[in-house]
Amino acid sequence: MTRHRLPARAMAPGKKKTARITPYAPPPYPGTSKRSPIDVDAEENVETNLRCTVIVREARIRKLARQVDNLKKEVAKEREARDRELADLEEDLASVKNLNAALIIERDTLRSKLDRARDEMYGALEALS
Repeated sequence: MTRHRLPARAMAPGKKKTARITPYAPPPYPGTSKRSPIDVDAEENVETNLRCTVIVREARIRKLARQVDNLKKEVAKEREARDRELADLEEDLASVKNLNAALIIERDTLRSKLDRARDEMYGALEALS
């Protein structure tokens, strides 16, 4: 009994199989060959390309949906933070307006006191002279 000798490739340590991107598209219809290349620029493939323009895997769709959801959450958080900041600024503006009104009233009263004191001083100076 003779032993069949395996080629050197078969005896080499196993390599990790990784996903490979090939220039071939998956079969557009059941029963068609997986190895038929689709030339997107070829004019005779226009009808085929129109029937199956893009084949997208579910994982990619789910990933994009997750990204959209995350972006929506981020936008909602930013909008909420902006609204809170805007409310704080409006409160600050209202308090500054109230303070400004109070200061205007105080300024007017002090002006009137100063005018009265000045008038009294001029009156006293005229009485002395």
